[in-house]
Parts: sequence; C-alpha cells; structure tokens
Amino acid sequence: MDKALALMGLAAVYEEEQWEWLYLWPEHVESWNLYQAVSTQWVHGLNGPVGLNYQSVEGVMRMWHLKPRKQRELLYNLQVMERAALRAWRENS
Repeated sequence: MDKALALMGLAAVYEEEQWEWLYLWPEHVESWNLYQAVSTQWVHGLNGPVGLNYQSVEGVMRMWHLKPRKQRELLYNLQVMERAALRAWRENS
C-alpha cells in the first residue's frame, strides 16, 4: 500500500499504538476466553454495533460442552463486557 500511495505522491501516517496491560483474576479467564471467541460476532445497526449475536454465543458454549449453570454464569459476565464495550465505543465516536 505504501508503494501505491507513493506513486500518487502520498504517504501513510501510522500512529504508534499504546498498549495497556490487561490483568484478569483467575475466575474471569473463562469469561474473557468466551468474549474473545465471539469477538467477531457483533450485530451492527445504522450507527454501529448494537450487541453480540447470541446465537453465536450459544453455539460456542455448546461446542465447549458447558453445563447450563456455567453457561448462565458466562453469559452474565459476557453481557457485562458487551455493555462496557458498547459504552466505550459510543464515548470514543
């Protein structure tokens, strides 16, 4: 891409990413893993993401052979992360 831009007399400007460390308590690792597993399953509306596709969430939990009680626990934790992500996106847009 840089070569194509250079042909037009343009140059890309890359911002240096700032990474923040994420610390998880051991009891939250499974919830975080679920969030990561479904992180490509956002439903988008006219103004951007509106939530996760829960059919995909259910599918992942089924593939992981989770018991119903564990599914409820992880779904609750996932919804907390989902709301936080949506709030952060709204604040940064």
